Amino acid sequence: MNGATTTMSVRRIGELGRIVTGKTPTSTNPALLGSEYPFITPTDMADHSRIDVTERFLSEEGYRKQRSLVLPPDAVCFTCIGATIGKMCLTTRPSFTNQQINSVVVDTAKHDARFVYYLLKTHVGRIKSIAAGAATPIVNKTSFSNVEVLVPPLSTQHRIASILSAYDDLIENNTRRIAILEEMARLLYREWFVHYRFPGHEGVPMVDSSLGPIPEGWEVKTVNDLLAIRAGYSFRSEIFDEQGEYRLVAIKNVQDGQFINECSSSILSPPENMPDYCHLTTGDILLSLTGNIGRVCLVYGCNYLLNQRVAKLVPHHEGNRVYV
Repeated sequence: MNGATTTMSVRRIGELGRIVTGKTPTSTNPALLGSEYPFITPTDMADHSRIDVTERFLSEEGYRKQRSLVLPPDAVCFTCIGATIGKMCLTTRPSFTNQQINSVVVDTAKHDARFVYYLLKTHVGRIKSIAAGAATPIVNKTSFSNVEVLVPPLSTQHRIASILSAYDDLIENNTRRIAILEEMARLLYREWFVHYRFPGHEGVPMVDSSLGPIPEGWEVKTVNDLLAIRAGYSFRSEIFDEQGEYRLVAIKNVQDGQFINECSSSILSPPENMPDYCHLTTGDILLSLTGNIGRVCLVYGCNYLLNQRVAKLVPHHEGNRVYV
């Protein structure tokens, strides 16, 4: 950097800090659970780097029982068991994890914790590849600790971490803003279409209906009166092609109000018998049909095809699209 030579050294992950494997507290003692210390599981890990909100927390008693496993702020958590191998996060306060997670309590005298987080992110594929076990792949503590990585001097680590974390901070701030706006939209919808307190509602009389009192001029109809539900196509796995131009939108791509544009499968061209509606484009409305049933999102982008277990909601009248 600036013409100077940056000396890289080979280090094992275990040399970057202390490796801690989490543990789930016994369910026979509910007093171990509380609201003080985040208890992190792979389910809690999302796309953002830092985590402070978890489904479960430990109490002070839980802290005392697992004192040796407490993680300080800026510990790097790495999921090492099952289909979620490679999910990562940084702690923001004293925390605990379950046994699916190996964490690096970084030696900050020699390494930047944020740099270690980004470094391990680049090695997720390598670490996954050493997982043992056919039914449930596992990267045990020893194997995880012995993975070798290239590490620059501490000053370079600080600079890299500073640049990358600035982008992460921006992403997380925007994610929070989006969540707030989505909640405002839900509240507005509920106010107008559930409680009927829409603009000018004071001058609209209520009339009886099969669903109870509704504003005069409104109608009770079925979902089918408003839209058509078009289920996705069952693509055969033998036509999948990593180099394919067309990406297959599956159940995992449909989140609550969010379209995930990274697809696991793609194909070179659509099958001849695939319905035309399975071609997706920006603005199409998707609904999850299995698993987390009822998730809805809008598509953005092109060259997507609708896979099975996901439905496309097609309004009978284009003017109703936003309402749908």
